[in-house]
Amino acid sequence: MNARIRSLFLALLLACPLAFAEQGTLTADGNTTATQPITRPHVHVSGDFGGGTITFYFQDNAGSYHAIDGAAFTSASDVTLDLNRPTVIRGTLTGSTSPGLIWIVN
Repeated sequence: MNARIRSLFLALLLACPLAFAEQGTLTADGNTTATQPITRPHVHVSGDFGGGTITFYFQDNAGSYHAIDGAAFTSASDVTLDLNRPTVIRGTLTGSTSPGLIWIVN
């Protein structure tokens, strides 16, 4: 890919981060889709938590997941996670009863 096309692609990525968001709804305890944001990930959670907690985890080089400090939520939140490099993250909802939790990671 030539440098001009690469520069244009990078400019589009930076200008339209929501176009590359992963999102979904959890209606039971379980995991969100694992995603690898290009920049520091922005996490949005809202809706019915069903009394549960959603915690976001990062994946290390060995493939194990570890909780991200400050990334456990029991109510609606928007937060940008302070990770040093692009890495795979996912959320896990636990302790809920009949949730309708909306999540977006971009």
